[in-house]
Parts: sequence; C-alpha cells; structure tokens
Amino acid sequence: MYKDIIQNSPLLLGLECNKVLDIGTGNGVFLKALLANIKSYNRAIGCDVTKEILHIAREKLKDEEVTLLLADGAKLPFLDEEFDLITISNSLHHFENVDKVIREVYRVLKEDGLFVINEMIHDDLTETQLTDRYLSDFFVKVDKLQGKIHNFTLSKEEVKEFFNGNHLSLLEENEYDDDCYKGVGEESLLSIDHALDKKVDEVAHTQEYKQLLNEVDSLKNRMRKIGIDMQKQLFLLYRKEHE
Repeated sequence: MYKDIIQNSPLLLGLECNKVLDIGTGNGVFLKALLANIKSYNRAIGCDVTKEILHIAREKLKDEEVTLLLADGAKLPFLDEEFDLITISNSLHHFENVDKVIREVYRVLKEDGLFVINEMIHDDLTETQLTDRYLSDFFVKVDKLQGKIHNFTLSKEEVKEFFNGNHLSLLEENEYDDDCYKGVGEESLLSIDHALDKKVDEVAHTQEYKQLLNEVDSLKNRMRKIGIDMQKQLFLLYRKEHE
C-alpha cells in the first residue's frame, strides 16, 4: 500500500535528494517503500523513541543505506536546514506534543524542502474499517491506563489543522484504503486474538480489567462476523515556504 501511495505522488516519484529523515520510523515499512521508489538519495536516517522497534526496522531495512537512531521527534539531534525530505507515517497519534515535532521538522528542513505526512484517519469508515478503529481504540485505552503516550485516531481536518500557519504549503493531498488485511484468514485472526489477550493482561491489576476483557471478546466476535479492514490513510505533501 505504501508503494502505491508513493508511486501516485509525482513529486516523490521523480525526487532526487541528498538527505532524507523519517521520524517515528516504527518497523521501517514506510521508509523502505519510500527509499525504493523515489528517484535517488544520498543518505537516509530513521529515528524512533523505542529501541525494540528499531531492531525490527533494522532487519527490514538491511538492504537499504539507512542510519537508524534512537531519537525524539520533539528534540531532533540535527543541524538547522539539514534535510531535503522529511516524512512521518502513522506516528502523529503517538506524539505527546505534535506542535513541538512540527517545529523541529521546520527547523531541520531546508528551504523549499518537502515534508510528507501519512496518517490513519477515521472519516467515513466502512463497517469493516470501523472494526480496525475499535481495535485501535482498545490498544489506546490499555496504553493510557499504563501512562503511555498513545492517542486516538484523528480526523482529516484534525490532521491538517496541525500544519496551518506553519509556513508549509500543501502541494498534494490524497486518501487511500489500506489493504493490509486483504484476504485475512483464521490464522491471522488468531494472531490478532493473541495480541489482544497479551495486551489486556498488561492491565490485569486494574479495576478496568473486567470491562476490557468483555471488549476483547466483542472485538474477536466482530472480526469474524463483520470482518476487518485498515482505517483510511491520509497522504499530505508540503513544501517549506520562504519566511
């Protein structure tokens, strides 16, 4: 799906750039698709605040020339105007302070540099996409009970509002359906079941545990009765304006 998003962006597809930065790299899937489909780059850096997820990203990106760093998007260890292209994919809802991250993006992005946001949105979801939203909401609730930074999925307008008045001009905007659950079978559903069981056990000591157990059962039944598709993806491409 990420490959399709990039290949449908004329500016990215023909891009020749020196340095690329991906913030909130996660498992590295988006960065891998990006580097495989832009025209050329000299150096790429991915950063995340979770050491364990960077180990997964390192394996996925082993065939690419990428440096992976443990770094906070709200406090980037880079010089001003260092990067030609900066990307953030499905990480806005994991940031404690999105405005701080955007200020850092603006600081380290070159004038006329490109900034890509790819983010899940909850607008106009189908019933199968709503299953994924409820699944996502469940993980958010459990994380919040443990004091972790994890926020609910945003609307398209909420995402775009972050970038208003930040000297960024919008060049491209598209919405996509993610097909990562396409053809999902019982084996995959059992894998999701296991993830739900493991997650709810993290808060077995809380008073909300019984209610969350009921929610787990409801989610398992819904996946099998209604099905599941990933929530929509919003792709935005900005250019840094001259101040």
